[in-house]
Amino acid sequence: MIYLENDFYSNFSSMVESNDDVSLSKMFVDQISNLIAFKKNDLVSLFGKIGIKVSNNPSNKELANIIAKNIKGNKKLQIGIAYLIAENNDILQQEYKKGRPSDDTDAFEGEKDNKTKEPKKPRKPFDWNKSADAVTSIAGSISVLADTLTQSKTGQFADDLNNQSNVKSPEEVAKDEEAKSLADKKKKTKRNIIIGVVVVSLIVTAYFGYKKGWFVKKVN
Repeated sequence: MIYLENDFYSNFSSMVESNDDVSLSKMFVDQISNLIAFKKNDLVSLFGKIGIKVSNNPSNKELANIIAKNIKGNKKLQIGIAYLIAENNDILQQEYKKGRPSDDTDAFEGEKDNKTKEPKKPRKPFDWNKSADAVTSIAGSISVLADTLTQSKTGQFADDLNNQSNVKSPEEVAKDEEAKSLADKKKKTKRNIIIGVVVVSLIVTAYFGYKKGWFVKKVN
């Protein structure tokens, strides 16, 4: 099969051939965190297609937890992530090759205007078969490494994905911090209102109690 020249696939193939599971695991954490940071909509779309529940605007942490929780036993998720990794690294078979620039590239503007423009050639259908083995190879490695990725330490895989995706997309962290700060402010405001209501109630109760003589010491 024909692939575009790509460092990821070369490194991936070398690691598979040498059975370097440690490096492969690190590579997959890096690649999946790329998807979380930069291909969030594609992940949400994938989850929807394979029946995994996810919110409309998930945080990096939510996506990391979903992947860590489901990747071991969900073959559709393994294949979907493998496809997105392949697509994100440009190792899928190209739909068509770009032709060389036409001879009128160096012509003067006036000469270009006089020439009849050739109609654009339609794109060839995407050849899934020529890209299937790349996706299959990546998905196969994800499946083999699933135990290592998810069981090395409780919650560590999700934490690693979340931490790396946060580094790659700091705007998401800022958004989460802003949402947290707003929630804290609302909580504090609500607490202050409750305290204020309690204090006012005590004052009113004390006033009426005083008027009614509730607090006057009875003389025997």
